[in-house]
This record gives sequence, C-alpha cells and structure tokens, in this order.
Amino acid sequence: MKTKNAHFYIAILLPILTGFIFEIGYSHIYVERFYNFLENILFAFILSIPISGIASQKFRFLYAKFVFLGIVFMVSFETGYYLIFNSKFNASSVFVFMQTNTQEAKEFLDFYIDARVMFLLTVLMGITVFFFFSFKRFFNPTTIIKTKRNRIFLFLGLSVGLMLVSYTRRENLPFIVAKAVYDLKRDSFYDNDNYFQDRLGPFSATATENSKKIITIVIGESTSRRHMQLYGYYRKTTPRLSAMKDDLVVYNDVISPNALTVETLKKALTIDVDDKKGSIVQLLNSRGFKTYWISNQNPIGVFESFVSKVAKACDKQEYLTTSTYMDNKIFDEKILSYLENVMADEGDKKVVFIHLQGTHFNYKYRFPKAFEHFNTEPKSVFSGKEVNSTINNYDNAVLYNDYVVSSFIEALKKQELNSALLYFSDHGEEVYDTMDFVGHTDDVGSLPMFEIPFVLWQSQTFKNLNHDSFVRNSDRPYQTNALYHSIAHLCQVTDTSVNLEKSIFSETFKKARRNILNGKNYDSLVQKANIKL
Repeated sequence: MKTKNAHFYIAILLPILTGFIFEIGYSHIYVERFYNFLENILFAFILSIPISGIASQKFRFLYAKFVFLGIVFMVSFETGYYLIFNSKFNASSVFVFMQTNTQEAKEFLDFYIDARVMFLLTVLMGITVFFFFSFKRFFNPTTIIKTKRNRIFLFLGLSVGLMLVSYTRRENLPFIVAKAVYDLKRDSFYDNDNYFQDRLGPFSATATENSKKIITIVIGESTSRRHMQLYGYYRKTTPRLSAMKDDLVVYNDVISPNALTVETLKKALTIDVDDKKGSIVQLLNSRGFKTYWISNQNPIGVFESFVSKVAKACDKQEYLTTSTYMDNKIFDEKILSYLENVMADEGDKKVVFIHLQGTHFNYKYRFPKAFEHFNTEPKSVFSGKEVNSTINNYDNAVLYNDYVVSSFIEALKKQELNSALLYFSDHGEEVYDTMDFVGHTDDVGSLPMFEIPFVLWQSQTFKNLNHDSFVRNSDRPYQTNALYHSIAHLCQVTDTSVNLEKSIFSETFKKARRNILNGKNYDSLVQKANIKL
C-alpha cells in the first residue's frame, strides 16, 4: 500500500476517532458505543474499497471526497445526537423528526445545541477544511488492491464483519436509518390502522356545552398497587398521595386485562362497536375538546407504535424521549412543565393524556438520586442480594412516581378550575411478591401483574358540578378494558358507543366478568394468593 494511500485511510478514520473521543469525554459511555466505533471503522473501509476499482482519476477523486464527507456527516449527526440525548438515533427519532415543523426545529436547535456540540462541529469542520486543502498531498489515486479477486474478497470480508456486528448491536447510523424506515413502514400509523390517525375517526362533530374544564388522564407504567403505601404496603412509598387521601377516590379493586402495555391500552382507549371503530381521543375531539398527548415513552417500537397511532389524533403531541425504556434517562417530572403549558394554552375544554415511564424496568433508572430512600432488607419470601436490590429499586421508583403524580395534582389545584385527574397504570408488576420472578408478561402470570392503582382526584368545582351524575364507590370491581366508557363519562361525553353500565363512575354500573390469561376468571383466583396462574 502506498504511503499516501495509507494517509488517506488515516484521514477518513480521523472524524470517527474524533466522535468517539467526544462521546467518552462529554457523556456517559456504554459498551454499545465501542461497538459503534468498530462498526463505523468497518463501514468507512467498505465505502473506500470501490476507490481502487474506479478507472477515471476524476471520478476517483470525487468518490474519495464523497466518502469523506459522508463519514463526517455521519459522525456529526450520531455523535451530536448522542451528546444531546445520551441515546443513539433510532426509529422513534425519525418519528419525532417527522412530527417537527420549522418553528419547532428552530426552537430545538436554540435549546439543545450547546457548547459541546458546537465544539464537535468546529473540530469536524476544521478536519474537513484541512482534508480538502491538502487532498492531493495525501491521496494517491493509484490502485491500492491490484487484483479484482482480492478486492472482492476484502469487500465480502468487511461486509460480513459489519453485518455480524450490526446484527448483534445495530449501532451504525446508516443501518439504523434503514431499519427505522422499515420499522416506520411496518409499525407506524402511516400504513396500519389508519382509522386512528384521523382527528374525528368514525364520530361526527357535535355541538356541546362549552364550559371551561381540564381533564387529565395519567397513564402509569408497570406499577403494582401491592407496592404502594396508599394501598396498605408496609413501606411509605406514596407519602404525598397518602397525605392527600381525603381528596382522592382510591379504587381498591381495579385490574388490567393484560400484563402488556399495547394489549391493555388498545382495550382501554379504543372501541369497536356498532360499526364504530375509533378511539376515546377521536370521540373527545368530536365533542369540542382540545386534546393533548404528553409522553415519556418512545413512539415507535413493538410495544409503543399502537399507542402512538391513538395519540396521533390529539391536537398536540409531545414526546420527551426517543430512547427505548432500557436507555431512557429522562425523569417523569419533566412532564410537569408541559402540563403547565397546556393549562395556560388557549381553549375552554381540554383533555390531557400523560404517558409516564413510571416504574418500568430497569427500576434503578426510574428515579433520581434524591429518591434513593429504601436500601434496607425488604420483607419478602425470597432472599438474596439481587432480590433485595431489585425490590428496593422498585420501591424507590414507586416513591418517585408518587412525587410525580402528586405534583400534577398540585398544579391543577392551583388553577382552581373545573378539573379532574385520573391516574391508573397500564398493568402491574411482579417484584418477588408471589413468585421468584420480576417483570410482567402474559406468558408467566401472577396476580400482581394485573393489580393496578386507580385513583381519581376532583377539584371542588368539578365535584359541585357533577355531584348528581357521579357515584364514587371505591370498592367497585373493575377492569380497564372498559376504560373508554369511564373516560367518556368523566368528561361528560355521550355517544351511542358509550355504555354507562361499563363506567366505574356511573350509578347504572354493572359488574362484569374479569378475564385474564386466556379467559381465566380473576375473581375466582383472587383468593388463591402466592400461586402461578
């Protein structure tokens, strides 16, 4: 290999090395970033291989410059994104970018482009300028690999290496972008279930009373009521909600139909009856409400895409993260400022859906250091260092969740409006309560995976206006597969699709059979504690 050709390869590696150094120096470093560094090197070499086979010196020069600029752009984008969000670019990132208009993009750049990113771009710009001014000094267009067979073997070898690393880690930006396009095509609302994306769906706009009100629906994540002080847990995991218990209706016997988010929320937020297939969001829109969706979960993925389809019908959507639950380091308290903005927004009738990261695994990432309160040995029939650590982290996450939900209530209280807040979790969680297992799944069933908190707060104005139309019976047995009807009732919305016999707040409420795990009757199993269903 000619010395000048070696210089060229060193030159194209320099931006990759620069990005890696910035990631190590300015942000948290995880093993995936080392894989990303390796993939980028392999990718750069693969792009460079065709140079040796281009006969025209002019086109060889152009292609070499194209390769260099492509690598600089790739490093600028993925490293800048990582420095800002401490997360890799993914399909959810594409989704959020697609939802962003020019003004929002400008606000984003003004807010997030900090000194670290500017320093990175400045260094990469300097490397690029030096490369172009010194191009002919270190690039010799002589064929590097003399035989076609050797070029093919090298290309195949590097390609296989890149595919192997990408298959196991998927860190390389071009691979991620290609995968994102596939995910969006397969999972997003653009091609599937498009009846959810329309603002009104199957419902016709109907003139209704226009009294000022704000209803907030807070969707928790993986929170079991068995670990909440509010429900009798021995640890003080919900001190703030417990302190305001007299202002709350704490429903003691509410369960989810499934132990997975997408299945539960599909049943809770949508309806398919009387030739109407739509969502609660679309129904509220048709009755003159301004609807909002604020989420601390990524919008695209196996467990997230369907929820985003429902959220698409909202007038405004805000996604705080594009990271998967394993990578998301944004705490739920950040949602509060968005809720306060909604309260200040124009409009008389508003419904705000808030989707928390809640107490989703990995629990130790769900609370800031200030909420690391529980660190002694917990009460459990199971023992061991890992068991104790997991339970403590989960209880700390519940403690932080208490702070977040109560903060929403306090913010609404200050407004003294006709307002209400309903908090429930999508499903529960097994945390070494009844079996040697942690997590949630319909394949491994236990009662705590279905037993969820269900809490209603109402302003005094709301209570006065709805005194005669609401029954507040905290002992009613309920399952959130009928939540569509309860939310409609809470918002005082009527429609042929709404059945008040399925509303937990209705005087005509009728108890229904509650099935879990392929038709098993929850109520017939509830007395059989500490067994696998």
